[in-house]
Amino acid sequence: MEKANYGGWAIYPDEGSSHLVIENNVCYNTSSQPYHLHYGREITVRNNIWAFGREGQIAVSRGPGSKTVFPFCGSTTAAQ
Repeated sequence: MEKANYGGWAIYPDEGSSHLVIENNVCYNTSSQPYHLHYGREITVRNNIWAFGREGQIAVSRGPGSKTVFPFCGSTTAAQ
């Protein structure tokens, strides 16, 4: 996954995403992070492999005061 000026994530639940189950994905070699949660609620993330993102493996970009819950279980990350 390559970006021009913005993006480059494999999985990106955007603002307003809710009631999602993100599971059993293999995401790697992204120009940003393989997983980026901007904002959402009731998102369950499990049994994924995220590897070799050039800017990290996971990004959560909503600031303090957010009501986002980020259950993260059974997933694996790897960096170079």
